[in-house]
Formats: sequence, C-alpha cells, structure tokens
Amino acid sequence: MLIYIGPLMRSLQRYLYRIQGMTNVVRIQFGKPSQPARVQWLRRQFFLSYWSENGLEKENLLYAVMEFLLPRKYFIAIDQGWNDRDVTIYRGIWSKADLKLAVENHGSNQRFFRTRCRVRESDLSRVSVLGFASLAVIGSLLGLAEIVTVALLLGTLSLIIVAADNFRLGRLMYHVLEIVATQIALTPVKPASAEPETK
Repeated sequence: MLIYIGPLMRSLQRYLYRIQGMTNVVRIQFGKPSQPARVQWLRRQFFLSYWSENGLEKENLLYAVMEFLLPRKYFIAIDQGWNDRDVTIYRGIWSKADLKLAVENHGSNQRFFRTRCRVRESDLSRVSVLGFASLAVIGSLLGLAEIVTVALLLGTLSLIIVAADNFRLGRLMYHVLEIVATQIALTPVKPASAEPETK
C-alpha cells in the first residue's frame, strides 16, 4: 500500500508547495514615475534613459532588475548573446518582455543608459490564437457554422486576454525600471534630450 500511496503523496505535496509559493508573492508598490517613456505602440516597445556618475555598468541595472523580480515569482531567462535582448521576463503563460540595455561611456565615471523593453506574446498564446483561426477555417470549409462561430468567439477572447496581459506587463516593466533605477541612484533623462535607437 505504501509503495502506491507514497509517490501520490509526494506529488500532492509538491503541487501544494508550488501553489503556496505562487501565492506568497511580494507585491510591487508603484511609485510616481520620474520620466515619461518613449513608446512605439506598433512595435510594442518603450524606451527609457538614465544618467549615472557612479561608474555603473549595464550589469548593475540588469542585476538590480532580476533581484527585484525574482522574489515576486517572475521567471527570467538570460540571453546567451545570440538575440537582440539581454533578458526575457515572463509573466504567466501569455506574455513576455525582452529587455535590452546599452551603456555609453562618457569618460571618467559618467555613463548614459539606454533601455528598451519590448513586450511580446508567448509561444503558447500564438499557438492558441492560430489554433482557433485554423479551427474557424476548417469549419468554414466543411460548412459547419457552429464551429466557425465558436472558434471566432474563443479566438477573439484569447486575443483580448493576450493584449490585456501584454499591456499589464509593459506597464509593470516601466514601473520596475523606474523603481530599480531610483534604488541604484540613476538619474532619469527626458525623452527630448535622449534619442534612443529605434532598431
């Protein structure tokens, strides 16, 4: 009896531990932003700029962002240098944010930080939307109006959920960058005087 019940009890305990870990999350307290972001809505990305005279490098800001988000149960993947991002932050199963940093050395300890955050849908959300679209096409080819209607409704609902989740993640990342920049004593630079790259 113990041979059969033991693995089940261990599995149940693991799931209870995971659920408890997801509920005990430190909440993010949004502060007053120090600068408006330069937003490119079609590319779903925004830019922020900071100035430092403390000799900080981009690793300092990246480490501070990761240290801030990890206790809040965000999954963070560090890029290995092959992609156009430094880290990817996942929020749930629907959306993720790519964070890219560039630091200009202006002599001595002066540094100019350029940050770009791009919000994207996850692979699962793409598969979900494409699955509903495929189901609608198959239903229309077979002449099944009920399947087409249900697929279009569920596909639209899925798109709305993904878009809302992406917007929330973008807003969250904006506030996280502002909070972390304040913590490590970075001075915000107004968008008019900072012209980040649009690539």
